[in-house]
Amino acid sequence: MYNIPPSEEIGIEEFDDIAIERVKALKVVEDVKERYTWGSDEFKSAMIKGLHKHMPIAA
Repeated sequence: MYNIPPSEEIGIEEFDDIAIERVKALKVVEDVKERYTWGSDEFKSAMIKGLHKHMPIAA
């Protein structure tokens, strides 16, 4: 997966916070997939809006 593995370390609290945000983001994906037609404008808009709350860098 990595040519050179990351050398940084994070604390358990930060790791826990990241894990919780990831679960929330996955829940957004699940909810949007259930509510909207895949690939529709509404789907894309809801996905971007929902993910931006939990993953602002990615959205």
